[in-house]
Amino acid sequence: SQDFDLTRVQCVATTGSPLPPDGFRWLHDEVRDDLWIASVSGGTDVCSCFAGAVPTLPVYIGELQAPGLGTDLQSWDPAGKPLIDEVGELVVTNPMPSMPIRFWNDPDGSRYHDSYFDTYPGVWRHGDWITVTSRGSVVIHGR
Repeated sequence: SQDFDLTRVQCVATTGSPLPPDGFRWLHDEVRDDLWIASVSGGTDVCSCFAGAVPTLPVYIGELQAPGLGTDLQSWDPAGKPLIDEVGELVVTNPMPSMPIRFWNDPDGSRYHDSYFDTYPGVWRHGDWITVTSRGSVVIHGR
């Protein structure tokens, strides 16, 4: 912001891997403190976002604002109990509009089942570690 006029920048979108808290701080410090940081996380297999940005919600450093539209995103412990404000497995408990229904060259569906549904029967387990906060935001911790 010292070399360029960034006063008209209202939003910066990030995707790929989650933006670390230092990235949020840098954007607020170097661009503007009321910047909407639209950080999202998804998967190529779902062609969509599990969690992402909502223009009407506040941004908290290191957090994605809410689960994606149409996504029943939860964090579960190993026994399948939903967690709030604790790290757990990213699960989707109801089908998403863009969720794949099978794999190519998997005629009996075993590879598809083993990839997503072997841990929690009938529930998509993506393999990421997340925290769903009590305010409804999501923190992605990694795989």
